[in-house]
Amino acid sequence: MSALAVFAVLIALVYTYRPVPREGWRDIMEQAGIPAARRGLEMSREGKKLLAAEERKEMDNLYAEALQGLPPRERESFVSVAQKGADASARELSESTELIQKALQSLPHEKQTRLFGLIEKAVELQYEKETRDKRTE
Repeated sequence: MSALAVFAVLIALVYTYRPVPREGWRDIMEQAGIPAARRGLEMSREGKKLLAAEERKEMDNLYAEALQGLPPRERESFVSVAQKGADASARELSESTELIQKALQSLPHEKQTRLFGLIEKAVELQYEKETRDKRTE
């Protein structure tokens, strides 16, 4: 779902605690701003496909739980932006960042940590795939 991919990327951009990423894809996870959000969106969307089925399901469940922490109007606003994906405006992406921060607060710390770990893994897997693909070209 595109809403979940947008959510993953924006979490990555606003989350204040995260394990130190491994060398190679660190820049992707540490960059800030709208261009980085767009790049991260694509990386997480494609990388999620590379996760094990159980991890994808767990990620979806954690996203759904976090989104339930938002009032219906804010959830609808977020979903609207998420459907636009990387085509969302800079203003829309910025507003979604605030909603994600609010949604994350509804999750227990261990679930926040697990969700971010899955996001990092998805980005890392996609980065490794892109690196392999470039070498074979």
